[in-house]
Amino acid sequence: MVDTLIINNDTMEWLKHNNIIGSVIIGIPDISEIGISDINKYNDFIDKLFQLIMSKLKNNSFLIVIYTDRYWEEHNCIKLINKSTFILTNAAKYKMNLIFKKIIINNNTKYNKLKYLNYSNILCFKKSSCNFTLPKSLQTDILIPKEDDKLWIKGFYVNIIELLVDFLKINNVKHISDLFCGYGTVLAVAKKYNIDSFGIELNKQIYNEALKILKLN
Repeated sequence: MVDTLIINNDTMEWLKHNNIIGSVIIGIPDISEIGISDINKYNDFIDKLFQLIMSKLKNNSFLIVIYTDRYWEEHNCIKLINKSTFILTNAAKYKMNLIFKKIIINNNTKYNKLKYLNYSNILCFKKSSCNFTLPKSLQTDILIPKEDDKLWIKGFYVNIIELLVDFLKINNVKHISDLFCGYGTVLAVAKKYNIDSFGIELNKQIYNEALKILKLN
């Protein structure tokens, strides 16, 4: 039987007191989603987040990071928020090996309106070891999301998550954690692939909705 668990908690606080089980798929929260308007404070948040994640991962675990860089207006100046710098700096510090990088083409026009770049990034790391099997489905640098392929209206594109979960399963991952799980797309796909999963969601309303969607309440 597959074990799926979601908790209503603050990710940063949880990480300070707990170790991560298994491998991680994480979508980095946008600056607009965490109540921070100052770029320096947001950069500090990203830096501390990945320090915690990478220090709590066990050897031979995978870390898959999904994020979209964007422009942000601050003091009448438009600046690019580039998350890669903080992720890669901490990866080197904690001996995380970058094993693949992919680009997701964002066809949705909302990205331009919100000053997002028209593509998202996927970085996949493995701690301590570089041994892995890459399926044919991921032997391309560009991934195309299916616009109508969502489990629910606010979910992430299922076909992209399925590729990533399938990769983890091929590499004998038995447990997946999503530290900002939202409505639970990663957990739903993990369940479909018979992999145990764990998610954290701070927003109580979204957490309760995820419980309903995943039939955990």
